[in-house]
Amino acid sequence: MCKESQRVKSLEYLAELLKDKDKTGLVGPLAKESVDTILIGLQHIVGNKKAKFSERKKYFKNLSESDFSIESYPIAVIVLFPDDEEAVAQAKEVISKMEETEGIVAEEKRKQLSLAKRYPKNILGTYYRADNRPPKTITGGDGFTGYKVLSVQEAIEMVRLWFNKDGMGPIAFHQDWISNKSGGDKVATGNDIGCMGYSGIDTSGSSRNVYKIVVPGLKIVNVTEAILGCPIHKEVDEGKAPQLLLNAGTLADATIIGIGGAIAEETTFFTSLKPEWISLECEQTGDDEINGGGRGWIQAL
Repeated sequence: MCKESQRVKSLEYLAELLKDKDKTGLVGPLAKESVDTILIGLQHIVGNKKAKFSERKKYFKNLSESDFSIESYPIAVIVLFPDDEEAVAQAKEVISKMEETEGIVAEEKRKQLSLAKRYPKNILGTYYRADNRPPKTITGGDGFTGYKVLSVQEAIEMVRLWFNKDGMGPIAFHQDWISNKSGGDKVATGNDIGCMGYSGIDTSGSSRNVYKIVVPGLKIVNVTEAILGCPIHKEVDEGKAPQLLLNAGTLADATIIGIGGAIAEETTFFTSLKPEWISLECEQTGDDEINGGGRGWIQAL
């Protein structure tokens, strides 16, 4: 290709690439660089035989006075060496790789925003849980239950034990449960898609199956002696106690009972979580227990 044809082709490429740029000369980070730093940037692309030390001030002057908006070194190379087919090809390759990287970063950012929007955290009635068991045992089985399932009346009595005036207090009980999962008779859920750290979740998937749980009719109930049915612990009056979550106005009338959730971003349920409230959001382990084979995010981000 003759130099004239190569120059025209190079300038047309630059014009199309920079058509939305209204500034000229060195812009962005390059506008703050020194003569020597600009030279090093050029040499990284075309080498020191082409980008010569003796010409560095000339390069800097030409770039500073250019009619093009020069915000990267590959653009600078094309502006300075439009007649050189090899130099232009090297610069275009760098630009292509930069665009590819920028596309990957932009796509990851979009997925992260989608993830945050789809799975908001700290929403009353919406919880998350990571579990290694195959989905058919959860959404197609009994949902989430304690290893020892409490009856509603047993759950009521346990809440009274936690909040009772003469007990060790709801904070200590909740912390003990979170630390030791003592008794195995309650269900731990996370207030955000991170599932209290029990699953490594990112936009590509999860290290465990991840479930979303939407509990109907749940509300925060102010704990009083009348609501609880027994004298209350001083931590309640001091505003330190965890929240009592019920699907009724009083503990005695409730059939769904939980304690949430400022401590360790966990909400603890004393009653079971039904399968119809649960949806599989990210599948690491499929129903095929022999071969496994999860689908990742069930709904693409």
